[in-house]
Order: sequence, then C-alpha cells, then structure tokens
Amino acid sequence: MADTSTLSPTGGTRPRAAWYRRYRRVIAAVSAAVVVAAGGVWWWSSSQADPLRLPASACWSLVDRKDMQPPNSGVHGTFTVRYTKNGHTVGDQSTLEPGSPGQSCAVERGYFALLDVNVFRINKLTYRNTFVVGPTPEYRADFRTLDLGPDVKGEWENDSKVQLAFLCDDPTTPDPDTPYLEIASWGDPDLVDTTQPSVRHSRIDVALKVAKAAAAASCRNPVTFPSADAARTALDTALQEQR
Repeated sequence: MADTSTLSPTGGTRPRAAWYRRYRRVIAAVSAAVVVAAGGVWWWSSSQADPLRLPASACWSLVDRKDMQPPNSGVHGTFTVRYTKNGHTVGDQSTLEPGSPGQSCAVERGYFALLDVNVFRINKLTYRNTFVVGPTPEYRADFRTLDLGPDVKGEWENDSKVQLAFLCDDPTTPDPDTPYLEIASWGDPDLVDTTQPSVRHSRIDVALKVAKAAAAASCRNPVTFPSADAARTALDTALQEQR
C-alpha cells in the first residue's frame, strides 16, 4: 500500500514538507551561528596569538627590546624601525648625527609607533620659551618640569612624552644659531598605558640614553647628566606634585 501521507494530492505531503522546511531553516540558522561564532573565535584567537616581534635593537643601536616594550603593555604584532633625517625617510639604518637639524627613529607597526625618538637642534628662543619660561597658563597643566640638574632641562608633556634639552657646542652643525639639543621620547598612547610607571620610566630611560650618546658624539662642552634612577625619581616626583 502506498504511503498516502506522502502521495495524497489533497495536502497529505504538506505537513511533512512544512516540517522539513522548518527543520532545514533551523539547521541552517544553527549552522550559520556556529560558523559566525567559530569565525569570531578564530579572529579573537588569531589576534591574541599574534606574537610580539621587535627588532633586536633600534634608534642608532642605543635601544634594546626591553626599552621598546615595557612590561605588561599587552602589545602584539610585528614592529619595524624607520629613520628620518631632516624630514626625509632614510630607511631602516642610520647613524646618529646630532649636528644635523633633525633626526628621528620610530619603532612602528603601520601608523602606530611603539616608540618614537626625535633629536633636534633648537635655537635660544625655543629653548628659553620651552624649558625656561615654560608654557602659558592655559597649557601649563599639560606639562611638568623635571629637575634633572644644572645642565639638563626636562619636561613631561601630555602624559606621553619626555623632552630633554641641553647646551651642545657642536662645530659640525650647519646652523650656529641652534646651540641646543632637544631629545624627545614618546609613543602612541593607543599602544601603551602611560599611567604605568614602567612605561614612563622606559620613556625617560630612552631619552637619557640618546641624549648621552648625542652629547658624547658632538658636544665640545661638558654636560652632566643625571643617573637613570635620579631621572626616574625626578619624573615620579613631578607627576606626584601634579596630583
């Protein structure tokens, strides 16, 4: 005998067909949800599993991986080094030339810099306005003066950048009206949390290393720098006073 629930032209097949269609829709929806969830898990896992890759050294071989990646930052991905001189990119290799108007080194991933170091010649007016007189009242809250001794001026700017400046009598500089060197060490706040002491200390450590190397390479006048511990203490003290 034939299965009349399947073959009946009066609608006997409709309950089974409707049930089957609903079943297929449910299975399709569940499958889609599984695929989306799996895709999300894969994306999250792959983004989390992407290891941090840093160059062995950077910034004229003065900076090592410990300086580039402070503890507990959670940064991942591959970073490379890029140098510029007087506003022009010069590749991934460079020599520190403090006599030139401006040099920079960036440890970056795409448009994000984990570390950016700038070395500039500045004139007396810029030095005075920035490091002696200081910012105007409306901007004063964004800057903290660092007590680094008689030879070196320092500032912490906008919770992200350390700036050092000192007199550097360099006979090789093309502009004798720029007798001061300014060293800035900073990075993208989207990559690291500058409220962490380890991040702030790394910034001033790097600035001090580059400043000492620049002075040794080009300054005929003696420059007395603070120790790394003293510089860190000066930064911590300035930020505590801000509170």
